[in-house]
Amino acid sequence: MGTQSAWKDADVVKKYVENRRASFPYSIDQILVMLKLLHYNEKRISSFIDLGTGDGILAQLILQQYKEAYAYLLDFSQPMLDEAKKKMVKHKDNMQIINGDLSSPDWQKQIFKTLDEKVDAVV
Repeated sequence: MGTQSAWKDADVVKKYVENRRASFPYSIDQILVMLKLLHYNEKRISSFIDLGTGDGILAQLILQQYKEAYAYLLDFSQPMLDEAKKKMVKHKDNMQIINGDLSSPDWQKQIFKTLDEKVDAVV
């Protein structure tokens, strides 16, 4: 099973989500650094894209800090997006979950309808 197809396997995703802390040393520190970087951004975060959102952990934490922001959660793994949907239930009105593949040249069209649209951050 290739890496991409593994992430589309619900059992692989479940095991990853349950054991994430053991899988990535310093993952909490990495998330805290990302949140601090967003905090020091000169522009208020009113919208952002979480590329490769996985189960939505980062988007969830950002929306907890920026309660009025709107999030686009993009991932190619439907099982991961299913996990994100469960995790993000409190934020369902401030987000859009998108099944999209970054290797496709058209992934941006799933988020932006016109060339004028933009977000304040990409994480």
